[in-house]
Amino acid sequence: MWKSCEEILLPLIPQCLSASYALLGTHPFSRLDVLIVPSNFSSLGMASPHIIFLSQSTLSGGSHLCGTRLCHEIAHSWFGLAIGARDWTEEWLSEGFATHLEDAFWSAAQQLLADEARERQDLKALLRWQRLRDEVQNSEEDLQVLRPNKENTGKVTESGASVVKHGLNAEKTFMQVHYLKGYFLLRFLAGKAGEAEYFAFLRKFVWRFHGQLILSQVLVPISYFLSSDQLVLLLECLLEKKTLCSKTLECLQKTYHLREQDAEVRHRWCELVIKHKYVAGYVDVEKFLKEDQVSIYLLKFSTYPQHFRMRFLHLFHYYIPEPRAFLSLSRFFSSLKQFLQFVLSSNYCHGILTSLH
Repeated sequence: MWKSCEEILLPLIPQCLSASYALLGTHPFSRLDVLIVPSNFSSLGMASPHIIFLSQSTLSGGSHLCGTRLCHEIAHSWFGLAIGARDWTEEWLSEGFATHLEDAFWSAAQQLLADEARERQDLKALLRWQRLRDEVQNSEEDLQVLRPNKENTGKVTESGASVVKHGLNAEKTFMQVHYLKGYFLLRFLAGKAGEAEYFAFLRKFVWRFHGQLILSQVLVPISYFLSSDQLVLLLECLLEKKTLCSKTLECLQKTYHLREQDAEVRHRWCELVIKHKYVAGYVDVEKFLKEDQVSIYLLKFSTYPQHFRMRFLHLFHYYIPEPRAFLSLSRFFSSLKQFLQFVLSSNYCHGILTSLH
């Protein structure tokens, strides 16, 4: 065994550690030992502060298994040890990150060219997808959820106790669904943001939350990784739905920060607000009418001469007594376009334009 350690493991340790430092920064602990345990150890590897346990089984058959396992456990120094999950059911915060970082560390340790690294990571992703598919098809649905406690995630009783859901379920011990779902989520986000920007974010993240227990809510909002066109497409697909409840719309706005997006996204958001009579969103429609693209709609759908339309826009912005009065009418219309067409054809607006003439 000593010969295997000398030939395989010892050269890998500085390579893998250097790769991790290059991607995430300084190692969070002052010392790190590696202990080889018998092949009948409960897993191929395990990480604790200052020590990594590696199974003797990782030393056979070349450096690949040993290197990838070592990288996985090194990643736990940041995700799992220096930063932990406040709720034990959110194990994906530890295992998902370690699984995703494992590939990045190992590619950097081998000094692979970008194309070769991408090819190998794509192959690894395919193997993991097949494993995830098998687990999903052959396990209880309740065991496949990343946040099984849902809105109660992170909550404790008055005595300070918390409950680990499925903690006594023997089947849970052998599942990797949290490793794999977490990995694919992070792979998706890295692909959207770009590798450089993704790791720049991670370096800031591990510095900001070092020594803390966190919930998944502290992660960067998913809208950070989505383009405006993707959000527009999502909202237009939702506009085809016959009904959406207020709770869904509230969650949609909070998740994607729709009020902070560009005018194209906010336009579709206002369409949803009016279509589904979401009262809490009327203030967003009011703001859109007063500040954004209302002039485009008015100029497009009015049949009055150009100079009258431009003067009407001035009146619309400054002299309409109360935009909320117009919003109260919006509940009778299915779209913002239809609503504005009504406004233009109303006697109130016709009277203003007649007086201008």
